[in-house]
Amino acid sequence: MLYFKGRVTFSYFDRSANMKPYIQLNRIIYLVLFGTLSFSCVNDIQIEAPVSLRYDIKPIHADSAEYLQFQIPLKTDQNGKLILWFQNNAWGQENLFNSISKLETNSSQSDIKMEADSNRIIITDEAHKELLISYDLISDMQGPLDFTRSFRTIVEDGYFHSFGGRLFMIPANIWNEDKPVNFEFNWNTPNRDYIIHNSFGASIKQDLQLNEEQFESSVFVGGDFKRYKHNGKDQTFYFLTRGDWIPFKEDSLFNTLQKINRGHRAFWQDYSDPYYSVTLIPTEEQNGYSVSGTGLTNSFASFITNNDKVEWWRVQYLFYHELLHQWTGQKIKNANEEEQYWFSEGFTDYYTFKLMLKDDIIDLKKFVVLMNEEIELLYQSPVRNISNDSMYYENFWSNPHLQDLPYKRGKIYAFHLDNQIRAESDKSLDDVMRTILEKCDDTGKYLSHDFFLEILRSYVTEEPKKDFDNYIQNGLDVPIERHLPTGLSFDKNASSNYLSIEDQNVKEVLIK
Repeated sequence: MLYFKGRVTFSYFDRSANMKPYIQLNRIIYLVLFGTLSFSCVNDIQIEAPVSLRYDIKPIHADSAEYLQFQIPLKTDQNGKLILWFQNNAWGQENLFNSISKLETNSSQSDIKMEADSNRIIITDEAHKELLISYDLISDMQGPLDFTRSFRTIVEDGYFHSFGGRLFMIPANIWNEDKPVNFEFNWNTPNRDYIIHNSFGASIKQDLQLNEEQFESSVFVGGDFKRYKHNGKDQTFYFLTRGDWIPFKEDSLFNTLQKINRGHRAFWQDYSDPYYSVTLIPTEEQNGYSVSGTGLTNSFASFITNNDKVEWWRVQYLFYHELLHQWTGQKIKNANEEEQYWFSEGFTDYYTFKLMLKDDIIDLKKFVVLMNEEIELLYQSPVRNISNDSMYYENFWSNPHLQDLPYKRGKIYAFHLDNQIRAESDKSLDDVMRTILEKCDDTGKYLSHDFFLEILRSYVTEEPKKDFDNYIQNGLDVPIERHLPTGLSFDKNASSNYLSIEDQNVKEVLIK
């Protein structure tokens, strides 16, 4: 069964000193095939691949034009038809067909029809005819690279950056019975120094077995990138970026990324992924700065404004949050995407704050300031007390206030639960999170409300469904003052400083 799944990317914009920073959520859509994944390394999947596709790709960077040249051999069916799938509208981007600058076959008899509205290209020729499909991709938008262009195909200035679903034309019927497809990628690079990298590794020749989600949720880069690599005991970690960075030193960021990744793996007690890649592209903003990115298959693609206005802690915040999605989103999947955003986004954001506090990226004062900002934004929201039943696909993605709500509501509920579990036992919400991961790994379950409550019951003294229904389902205000640890106080009637520090030693309790 096929379904469309929404994904949220995180973007932080600070447009000027006179404007409050705000969060912008972006709709990312990709086609997903139901099914669980059982592999330790993509190349080691032990499932027969029913289809094999071979792509020969040549990046062209000339003074007159820059483009990616693709060739793929395919065959028409018994009716002389060959239907290709190529994303025209996806991940918040529209008219992606505009990046196709040339499309042809090696047959003069071929008739090619572009159907952008249905993401299809229909080629008609003789029945069962072997064809060589050739097409070129370009940057379809010009000007400075800002956030609006980040998630489109970029081919310019000696490099390219894009995502699987908007690079490769594929036969429309290849995703069948949840079986992976064999993809062979052969890159003909302009010179030996030209870097090629993607979510699956660093080779210019790859033979991969990928399912639909892995394919769609992948990043591909090439050109004048600098590639940093760390061979750890149980994981190879890559960092790729380009340009000369103003707000930070690249080696410092690489070390920070490794530290965050090690910390996350230690928190989850999960060392199963043999490789991980982070890509970072510099962007431009007229005023202020932006940081943004999205979690992908064993990888994370990020974009940061390259100027001196960027705050270092905000950069770290982006990577703390997004690298957590390797678990909350990739390994712990929502049963009904938008309905569980209180967990996949809200709990992720709470643990972003908590782990940054634990790692001394922020101090206790900053932690409380950030929590107070979240509480204030929730209290001021016009959808503050709306029910979680409103988090259905069409409603959610058409209402910016709803898009922000699960971050705030889930984060505050997670803070409350963490305090409650610590007050009642020697455990914390950390134990709940690791148990959820373990159960998802063992059973292949998706995170539903019933599944969450089933696990939570083992960590609280009273039946949790009533509180869950009140604070998540029905949208009532979380009684933050209940179970608050000694050293913190809460005043719901305060103008902004709802939480206050009474004792600095409370930090040790909060990071437990």
